Amino acid sequence: MPTIKSFTKGLHVYKTIVNYDKPILAKQLCEK
Repeated sequence: MPTIKSFTKGLHVYKTIVNYDKPILAKQLCEK
């Protein structure tokens, strides 16, 4: 089941990016 494994990994990477971007977006909104 390589597709499910890669999908789970991609989902984890996506969540990590979203969680990493949230403080940056909040910072940009506060600066504007």
